[in-house]
Amino acid sequence: MKPHTSVSTSTGEKAPGSEGVSRGDLGETERQYAAILDKMPLLAILLDSRGRLAYANQAFLDLTGYQLVEILGCDWFDQFVAPDWPEVKQLFLRGIESGQIASHFENPIRARDGELHLVAWCNTILCDAAGAVTGTASIGE
Repeated sequence: MKPHTSVSTSTGEKAPGSEGVSRGDLGETERQYAAILDKMPLLAILLDSRGRLAYANQAFLDLTGYQLVEILGCDWFDQFVAPDWPEVKQLFLRGIESGQIASHFENPIRARDGELHLVAWCNTILCDAAGAVTGTASIGE
């Protein structure tokens, strides 16, 4: 019998009907989503629960001027959030702790050359199979 997992909503609740998804099915789904995210013209990032960059798509890399190997695992807030927006990290950490984050948020991000780009983000909380918060997924433009 295959282990099962569930998909969680932005508040950390299990999505209806996701209890029967097998890990094999989920692996294929993840591969397909990664392919979509890398081809779309919107920014896509994943942050772990400490705010470290776990994924960035090609559109994000093109905008910021970095290669993925240079920034993977970096502190998102130190590397990309404008210095005059220090409250963003505290909002993130409180959201991780409570399991709820702002579904929409705008803030400037800093590119390699120092240029700031205002990004409108759509965010969701990510949870593991046991329902523990593991990070966030964000799509921006």
